[in-house]
Amino acid sequence: MIKKYRPFWSYDTERVERWLEDNAAKGYRFTKLNRWMRCFYFQKSAPETMTYRISFDKAQKGHLPGVLMEEGWRIASKSGNWSVVENNKPASEIKAEPVQEGIFRHNQWVMYGFIGLLCYLAGVLLLPGAMFVSSWMNGEEIQVEPSPWWALTYSLLVLAVLTVVLAVYSIVKITGTRKAFSNRSLEGEVVPNKALGKQEEKKWKRSGRMVVKVKMGWMYAPDKFEHWLEKMERQGFNLYRVSKIGTIFYFTKGRPRTMAYRADYQNVVHKSYYDLHREAGWETAFQSISGLEKWVIWRQEYKEGEERPQLYSDPTTHLKHARRISITYTILFLPLILVYVSNIIPMLTAEGTTFSWHRILFVVAFVLFSSFIFRMWSYYGRLRKSFSA
Repeated sequence: MIKKYRPFWSYDTERVERWLEDNAAKGYRFTKLNRWMRCFYFQKSAPETMTYRISFDKAQKGHLPGVLMEEGWRIASKSGNWSVVENNKPASEIKAEPVQEGIFRHNQWVMYGFIGLLCYLAGVLLLPGAMFVSSWMNGEEIQVEPSPWWALTYSLLVLAVLTVVLAVYSIVKITGTRKAFSNRSLEGEVVPNKALGKQEEKKWKRSGRMVVKVKMGWMYAPDKFEHWLEKMERQGFNLYRVSKIGTIFYFTKGRPRTMAYRADYQNVVHKSYYDLHREAGWETAFQSISGLEKWVIWRQEYKEGEERPQLYSDPTTHLKHARRISITYTILFLPLILVYVSNIIPMLTAEGTTFSWHRILFVVAFVLFSSFIFRMWSYYGRLRKSFSA
Protein backbone atom coordinates (compact mmCIF):
# COMPACT_ATOMS: atom_id res chain seq x y z
CA MET A 1 0.00 0.00 0.00
CA ILE A 2 1.40 3.39 -1.06
CA LYS A 3 0.22 6.61 0.60
CA LYS A 4 0.45 10.03 -1.07
CA TYR A 5 -0.34 13.33 0.64
CA ARG A 6 -2.19 16.14 -1.18
CA PRO A 7 -3.35 18.80 1.32
CA PHE A 8 -5.30 20.99 -1.13
CA TRP A 9 -6.72 18.31 -3.40
CA SER A 10 -10.36 19.40 -3.02
CA TYR A 11 -9.63 22.87 -4.45
CA ASP A 12 -8.90 21.46 -7.93
CA THR A 13 -10.53 18.06 -8.33
CA GLU A 14 -10.07 17.97 -12.11
CA ARG A 15 -6.31 18.07 -11.63
CA VAL A 16 -6.55 15.27 -9.06
CA GLU A 17 -8.59 13.18 -11.51
CA ARG A 18 -5.84 13.50 -14.14
CA TRP A 19 -3.28 12.62 -11.45
CA LEU A 20 -5.18 9.44 -10.50
CA GLU A 21 -5.41 8.44 -14.17
CA ASP A 22 -1.67 8.98 -14.65
CA ASN A 23 -0.94 6.80 -11.61
CA ALA A 24 -3.18 4.03 -12.96
CA ALA A 25 -1.31 4.16 -16.28
CA LYS A 26 1.95 3.73 -14.34
CA GLY A 27 0.64 0.70 -12.45
CA TYR A 28 -0.60 2.32 -9.23
CA ARG A 29 -4.34 1.67 -8.76
CA PHE A 30 -6.19 4.06 -6.46
CA THR A 31 -7.93 2.23 -3.58
CA LYS A 32 -8.81 4.63 -0.77
CA LEU A 33 -9.29 8.30 0.17
CA ASN A 34 -8.83 9.69 3.68
CA ARG A 35 -10.30 13.18 3.49
CA TRP A 36 -9.26 14.17 7.03
CA MET A 37 -5.59 13.25 6.56
CA ARG A 38 -5.69 14.48 2.94
CA CYS A 39 -4.18 11.17 1.81
CA PHE A 40 -4.68 8.97 -1.25
CA TYR A 41 -3.81 5.27 -1.09
CA PHE A 42 -2.61 3.19 -4.04
CA GLN A 43 -2.00 -0.50 -4.68
CA LYS A 44 0.67 -1.74 -7.07
CA SER A 45 -0.99 -3.39 -10.10
CA ALA A 46 -0.73 -3.79 -13.84
CA PRO A 47 -0.87 -0.53 -15.83
CA GLU A 48 -4.45 0.33 -16.83
CA THR A 49 -6.31 3.02 -18.73
CA MET A 50 -8.80 4.40 -16.22
CA THR A 51 -11.11 7.41 -16.03
CA TYR A 52 -11.74 8.97 -12.63
CA ARG A 53 -14.28 11.50 -11.43
CA ILE A 54 -14.66 13.08 -7.99
CA SER A 55 -18.04 14.22 -6.66
CA PHE A 56 -19.48 15.76 -3.50
CA ASP A 57 -23.08 14.81 -2.77
CA LYS A 58 -24.80 14.88 0.62
CA ALA A 59 -27.74 12.87 -0.72
CA GLN A 60 -25.70 9.98 -2.13
CA LYS A 61 -25.89 6.98 0.24
CA GLY A 62 -23.12 4.68 -0.91
CA HIS A 63 -24.50 3.84 -4.35
CA LEU A 64 -24.57 5.47 -7.77
CA PRO A 65 -27.63 6.38 -9.86
CA GLY A 66 -28.64 3.72 -12.34
CA VAL A 67 -27.70 5.78 -15.39
CA LEU A 68 -24.10 6.07 -14.15
CA MET A 69 -23.86 2.37 -13.30
CA GLU A 70 -25.11 1.47 -16.77
CA GLU A 71 -22.36 3.68 -18.20
CA GLY A 72 -19.76 1.61 -16.33
CA TRP A 73 -19.06 3.83 -13.32
CA ARG A 74 -18.34 2.27 -9.92
CA ILE A 75 -17.30 3.70 -6.57
CA ALA A 76 -13.57 3.33 -5.97
CA SER A 77 -13.68 5.04 -2.56
CA LYS A 78 -16.12 7.00 -0.46
CA SER A 79 -15.20 9.26 2.46
CA GLY A 80 -18.05 11.22 4.03
CA ASN A 81 -19.86 13.10 1.26
CA TRP A 82 -16.89 12.71 -1.08
CA SER A 83 -16.86 9.94 -3.68
CA VAL A 84 -14.19 8.89 -6.14
CA VAL A 85 -15.67 6.88 -9.00
CA GLU A 86 -13.81 5.03 -11.74
CA ASN A 87 -14.52 3.72 -15.21
CA ASN A 88 -12.53 1.41 -17.50
CA LYS A 89 -13.73 3.28 -20.59
CA PRO A 90 -11.77 6.19 -22.09
CA ALA A 91 -13.30 9.60 -21.30
CA SER A 92 -14.18 10.13 -24.99
CA GLU A 93 -16.50 7.09 -24.94
CA ILE A 94 -18.37 8.02 -21.76
CA LYS A 95 -21.73 9.73 -22.26
CA ALA A 96 -22.85 10.28 -18.65
CA GLU A 97 -20.69 11.56 -15.78
CA PRO A 98 -21.26 12.57 -12.14
CA VAL A 99 -22.17 16.24 -11.74
CA GLN A 100 -19.66 18.60 -10.10
CA GLU A 101 -22.11 21.20 -8.81
CA GLY A 102 -21.76 19.87 -5.26
CA ILE A 103 -17.98 20.38 -5.32
CA PHE A 104 -18.32 24.02 -6.30
CA ARG A 105 -20.91 24.65 -3.60
CA HIS A 106 -18.73 22.97 -0.97
CA ASN A 107 -15.67 24.97 -2.01
CA GLN A 108 -17.73 28.14 -2.02
CA TRP A 109 -18.59 27.62 1.65
CA VAL A 110 -14.93 26.89 2.38
CA MET A 111 -14.01 30.13 0.65
CA TYR A 112 -16.61 32.09 2.64
CA GLY A 113 -15.20 30.56 5.82
CA PHE A 114 -11.71 31.78 4.98
CA ILE A 115 -13.08 35.21 4.07
CA GLY A 116 -14.77 35.37 7.48
CA LEU A 117 -11.51 34.30 9.14
CA LEU A 118 -9.62 37.06 7.33
CA CYS A 119 -12.24 39.57 8.44
CA TYR A 120 -11.88 38.41 12.05
CA LEU A 121 -8.09 38.71 11.95
CA ALA A 122 -8.43 42.11 10.32
CA GLY A 123 -10.74 43.20 13.12
CA VAL A 124 -8.30 41.98 15.77
CA LEU A 125 -5.34 43.76 14.19
CA LEU A 126 -7.07 46.79 12.70
CA LEU A 127 -7.62 48.80 15.86
CA PRO A 128 -4.08 48.35 17.29
CA GLY A 129 -2.65 49.02 13.85
CA ALA A 130 -4.73 52.16 13.39
CA MET A 131 -3.72 53.43 16.84
CA PHE A 132 -0.04 52.75 16.06
CA VAL A 133 -0.23 54.62 12.73
CA SER A 134 -2.16 57.50 14.32
CA SER A 135 0.43 57.85 17.11
CA TRP A 136 3.29 57.68 14.62
CA MET A 137 1.72 60.33 12.36
CA ASN A 138 1.14 62.63 15.37
CA GLY A 139 4.79 62.29 16.40
CA GLU A 140 4.00 60.57 19.69
CA GLU A 141 6.68 58.40 21.29
CA ILE A 142 5.95 54.67 21.20
CA GLN A 143 7.28 52.69 24.15
CA VAL A 144 7.52 48.90 24.35
CA GLU A 145 7.49 47.43 27.86
CA PRO A 146 9.69 44.35 28.39
CA SER A 147 7.74 41.22 29.31
CA PRO A 148 8.23 37.42 29.15
CA TRP A 149 4.83 37.21 27.41
CA TRP A 150 6.23 38.76 24.23
CA ALA A 151 7.36 35.26 23.15
CA LEU A 152 3.71 34.17 23.18
CA THR A 153 2.71 37.34 21.34
CA TYR A 154 5.26 36.74 18.60
CA SER A 155 4.22 33.08 18.33
CA LEU A 156 0.59 34.09 17.89
CA LEU A 157 1.64 36.69 15.34
CA VAL A 158 3.50 34.05 13.32
CA LEU A 159 0.44 31.77 13.55
CA ALA A 160 -1.78 34.63 12.35
CA VAL A 161 0.52 35.30 9.39
CA LEU A 162 0.52 31.61 8.41
CA THR A 163 -3.27 31.55 8.71
CA VAL A 164 -3.55 34.60 6.46
CA VAL A 165 -1.28 32.95 3.88
CA LEU A 166 -3.40 29.78 3.99
CA ALA A 167 -6.63 31.76 3.68
CA VAL A 168 -5.40 33.89 0.79
CA TYR A 169 -4.04 30.85 -1.05
CA SER A 170 -7.31 28.96 -0.56
CA ILE A 171 -9.44 31.87 -1.77
CA VAL A 172 -7.24 32.48 -4.82
CA LYS A 173 -7.05 28.77 -5.67
CA ILE A 174 -10.79 28.12 -5.34
CA THR A 175 -11.65 31.27 -7.29
CA GLY A 176 -9.17 30.42 -10.03
CA THR A 177 -10.44 26.85 -10.35
CA ARG A 178 -14.06 28.00 -10.66
CA LYS A 179 -13.13 30.62 -13.24
CA ALA A 180 -11.09 28.14 -15.29
CA PHE A 181 -13.96 25.64 -15.23
CA SER A 182 -16.45 28.28 -16.36
CA ASN A 183 -14.14 29.42 -19.16
CA ARG A 184 -13.76 25.85 -20.45
CA SER A 185 -17.48 25.16 -20.19
CA LEU A 186 -18.42 28.38 -21.96
CA GLU A 187 -16.00 28.37 -24.87
CA GLY A 188 -17.78 30.27 -27.63
CA GLU A 189 -20.52 31.38 -25.25
CA VAL A 190 -19.59 35.06 -25.19
CA VAL A 191 -21.42 38.29 -25.81
CA PRO A 192 -21.40 38.96 -29.58
CA ASN A 193 -18.68 41.34 -30.78
CA LYS A 194 -19.80 44.89 -31.35
CA ALA A 195 -19.36 46.66 -34.67
CA LEU A 196 -17.81 49.91 -33.44
CA GLY A 197 -14.11 50.33 -32.71
CA LYS A 198 -12.70 52.54 -29.95
CA GLN A 199 -12.20 55.54 -32.23
CA GLU A 200 -15.73 55.24 -33.60
CA GLU A 201 -17.11 55.03 -30.05
CA LYS A 202 -15.32 58.30 -29.19
CA LYS A 203 -16.90 60.00 -32.22
CA TRP A 204 -20.33 58.72 -31.24
CA LYS A 205 -19.88 60.05 -27.70
CA ARG A 206 -18.83 63.49 -28.92
CA SER A 207 -21.76 63.64 -31.32
CA GLY A 208 -24.22 62.62 -28.61
CA ARG A 209 -25.22 59.41 -30.39
CA MET A 210 -23.77 57.34 -27.54
CA VAL A 211 -24.54 57.86 -23.86
CA VAL A 212 -22.43 56.40 -21.05
CA LYS A 213 -23.95 55.66 -17.64
CA VAL A 214 -22.22 54.43 -14.47
CA LYS A 215 -24.24 52.05 -12.29
CA MET A 216 -22.46 50.92 -9.13
CA GLY A 217 -23.83 48.16 -6.90
CA TRP A 218 -26.72 47.23 -9.19
CA MET A 219 -26.45 43.56 -8.14
CA TYR A 220 -27.76 44.46 -4.66
CA ALA A 221 -31.13 45.56 -6.11
CA PRO A 222 -31.52 43.56 -9.35
CA ASP A 223 -35.21 44.40 -9.83
CA LYS A 224 -34.61 48.17 -9.78
CA PHE A 225 -31.67 47.72 -12.12
CA GLU A 226 -33.81 45.75 -14.58
CA HIS A 227 -36.50 48.46 -14.54
CA TRP A 228 -33.84 51.11 -15.17
CA LEU A 229 -32.56 49.29 -18.26
CA GLU A 230 -36.10 48.80 -19.56
CA LYS A 231 -36.88 52.49 -19.00
CA MET A 232 -33.76 53.49 -20.96
CA GLU A 233 -34.90 51.25 -23.84
CA ARG A 234 -38.39 52.78 -23.87
CA GLN A 235 -36.77 56.22 -24.11
CA GLY A 236 -34.82 55.14 -27.18
CA PHE A 237 -31.47 54.43 -25.51
CA ASN A 238 -30.51 50.93 -26.67
CA LEU A 239 -27.97 49.06 -24.57
CA TYR A 240 -24.89 48.65 -26.76
CA ARG A 241 -22.38 47.06 -24.40
CA VAL A 242 -21.28 46.80 -20.76
CA SER A 243 -17.75 47.22 -19.40
CA LYS A 244 -15.86 44.10 -18.32
CA ILE A 245 -16.38 44.79 -14.61
CA GLY A 246 -20.09 45.50 -15.17
CA THR A 247 -20.32 49.06 -13.84
CA ILE A 248 -20.27 51.19 -17.02
CA PHE A 249 -23.14 50.93 -19.50
CA TYR A 250 -22.99 52.21 -23.08
CA PHE A 251 -26.24 53.17 -24.81
CA THR A 252 -26.80 54.26 -28.40
CA LYS A 253 -29.63 56.53 -29.47
CA GLY A 254 -32.04 54.49 -31.55
CA ARG A 255 -35.68 53.51 -31.67
CA PRO A 256 -37.75 53.00 -28.50
CA ARG A 257 -38.00 49.29 -27.71
CA THR A 258 -40.07 47.23 -25.33
CA MET A 259 -37.44 45.03 -23.75
CA ALA A 260 -37.42 42.63 -20.82
CA TYR A 261 -34.17 42.56 -18.85
CA ARG A 262 -33.18 40.02 -16.22
CA ALA A 263 -30.07 40.04 -14.01
CA ASP A 264 -29.39 36.46 -12.95
CA TYR A 265 -26.88 35.17 -10.38
CA GLN A 266 -25.36 31.69 -10.64
CA ASN A 267 -22.75 29.88 -8.54
CA VAL A 268 -21.35 28.05 -11.55
CA VAL A 269 -22.44 28.55 -15.15
CA HIS A 270 -22.56 25.61 -17.56
CA LYS A 271 -23.07 25.71 -21.32
CA SER A 272 -26.49 24.10 -20.91
CA TYR A 273 -27.56 27.14 -18.85
CA TYR A 274 -27.02 29.42 -21.85
CA ASP A 275 -28.55 26.96 -24.31
CA LEU A 276 -31.73 26.67 -22.22
CA HIS A 277 -32.40 30.42 -22.05
CA ARG A 278 -31.36 31.15 -25.63
CA GLU A 279 -33.78 28.53 -26.88
CA ALA A 280 -36.47 30.51 -25.02
CA GLY A 281 -35.52 33.66 -26.97
CA TRP A 282 -33.19 35.37 -24.46
CA GLU A 283 -30.03 37.17 -25.53
CA THR A 284 -26.88 37.60 -23.42
CA ALA A 285 -26.14 41.29 -22.81
CA PHE A 286 -23.41 40.82 -20.18
CA GLN A 287 -21.64 38.13 -18.16
CA SER A 288 -19.29 38.91 -15.30
CA ILE A 289 -15.66 37.81 -15.38
CA SER A 290 -15.35 37.42 -11.62
CA GLY A 291 -14.56 33.98 -10.24
CA LEU A 292 -16.24 34.86 -6.96
CA GLU A 293 -19.68 35.63 -8.36
CA LYS A 294 -21.24 35.05 -11.76
CA TRP A 295 -23.86 37.54 -12.93
CA VAL A 296 -25.49 37.32 -16.35
CA ILE A 297 -27.73 40.04 -17.83
CA TRP A 298 -30.36 38.64 -20.18
CA ARG A 299 -32.68 40.59 -22.48
CA GLN A 300 -35.53 39.85 -24.85
CA GLU A 301 -37.62 42.16 -26.99
CA TYR A 302 -41.39 41.76 -27.03
CA LYS A 303 -44.32 43.66 -28.50
CA GLU A 304 -46.32 46.27 -26.66
CA GLY A 305 -49.33 44.64 -25.00
CA GLU A 306 -47.77 41.19 -24.85
CA GLU A 307 -46.98 39.49 -21.57
CA ARG A 308 -43.53 40.32 -20.30
CA PRO A 309 -41.13 37.36 -20.79
CA GLN A 310 -39.99 35.67 -17.59
CA LEU A 311 -36.61 34.03 -17.09
CA TYR A 312 -38.14 31.87 -14.34
CA SER A 313 -41.69 30.80 -15.15
CA ASP A 314 -42.29 29.45 -11.62
CA PRO A 315 -42.62 32.23 -8.97
CA THR A 316 -41.51 29.83 -6.22
CA THR A 317 -38.26 29.09 -8.05
CA HIS A 318 -37.67 32.81 -8.61
CA LEU A 319 -38.30 33.57 -4.94
CA LYS A 320 -35.99 30.78 -3.74
CA HIS A 321 -33.32 32.05 -6.10
CA ALA A 322 -33.63 35.60 -4.72
CA ARG A 323 -33.46 34.28 -1.16
CA ARG A 324 -30.31 32.32 -1.97
CA ILE A 325 -28.67 35.46 -3.38
CA SER A 326 -29.59 37.43 -0.24
CA ILE A 327 -28.20 34.73 2.05
CA THR A 328 -24.99 34.52 0.01
CA TYR A 329 -24.29 38.25 0.29
CA THR A 330 -25.26 38.27 3.97
CA ILE A 331 -22.71 35.55 4.70
CA LEU A 332 -20.15 37.44 2.64
CA PHE A 333 -20.58 40.85 4.30
CA LEU A 334 -21.77 40.06 7.84
CA PRO A 335 -18.26 39.21 9.15
CA LEU A 336 -17.03 42.58 7.90
CA ILE A 337 -19.90 44.38 9.61
CA LEU A 338 -19.20 42.61 12.92
CA VAL A 339 -15.53 43.57 12.66
CA TYR A 340 -16.40 47.22 12.16
CA VAL A 341 -18.95 47.18 14.98
CA SER A 342 -16.40 45.65 17.36
CA ASN A 343 -14.04 48.52 16.55
CA ILE A 344 -16.55 51.37 16.41
CA ILE A 345 -18.17 50.75 19.82
CA PRO A 346 -14.90 51.08 21.84
CA MET A 347 -14.02 54.19 19.85
CA LEU A 348 -17.32 55.91 20.62
CA THR A 349 -17.47 54.89 24.29
CA ALA A 350 -13.84 55.60 25.22
CA GLU A 351 -13.31 58.74 27.27
CA GLY A 352 -11.16 61.57 26.02
CA THR A 353 -11.03 60.35 22.42
CA THR A 354 -11.34 62.53 19.37
CA PHE A 355 -13.02 61.60 16.12
CA SER A 356 -9.98 60.86 13.91
CA TRP A 357 -9.76 59.80 10.28
CA HIS A 358 -9.69 56.05 10.93
CA ARG A 359 -12.89 56.32 12.99
CA ILE A 360 -14.57 58.00 10.05
CA LEU A 361 -13.41 55.21 7.73
CA PHE A 362 -14.79 52.55 10.09
CA VAL A 363 -18.20 54.25 10.23
CA VAL A 364 -18.33 54.72 6.44
CA ALA A 365 -17.37 51.07 5.84
CA PHE A 366 -19.98 49.88 8.37
CA VAL A 367 -22.74 51.91 6.69
CA LEU A 368 -21.66 50.79 3.21
CA PHE A 369 -21.61 47.04 3.88
CA SER A 370 -24.78 47.23 5.98
CA SER A 371 -26.54 48.92 3.06
CA PHE A 372 -25.55 46.04 0.77
CA ILE A 373 -27.28 43.50 3.01
CA PHE A 374 -30.29 45.78 3.56
CA ARG A 375 -30.73 46.32 -0.19
CA MET A 376 -30.54 42.60 -0.95
CA TRP A 377 -33.16 41.65 1.64
CA SER A 378 -35.32 44.58 0.51
CA TYR A 379 -35.17 43.12 -2.99
CA TYR A 380 -36.27 39.75 -1.64
CA GLY A 381 -39.11 41.43 0.28
CA ARG A 382 -40.33 43.33 -2.79
CA LEU A 383 -40.28 40.14 -4.85
CA ARG A 384 -42.15 38.20 -2.19
CA LYS A 385 -44.76 40.95 -1.90
CA SER A 386 -45.28 41.07 -5.68
CA PHE A 387 -45.84 37.30 -5.86
CA SER A 388 -48.28 37.27 -2.93
CA ALA A 389 -50.31 40.18 -4.31
